[in-house]
Amino acid sequence: MSEGYEALRGGAAWLDLSARGRITARGRDRVRLLHNISSNEVKKMTPGNGCYAFLLNQQGRIQATFACCVAKTTF
Repeated sequence: MSEGYEALRGGAAWLDLSARGRITARGRDRVRLLHNISSNEVKKMTPGNGCYAFLLNQQGRIQATFACCVAKTTF
């Protein structure tokens, strides 16, 4: 296991997640879009909240995991 992972398991650590992708959803349909393509009830989330969810394809199969963070005008 990596040194960073061992530190995280033993207490606290800083992880560089800058290599991960980021998607920003804006506009009137942002809530509906994310609600339809994720496994969580995004419609019930309020600004300042977040959750982990699965990103789903049209058949409902899992494509990825992601953290969904809600701001006033974006996700």
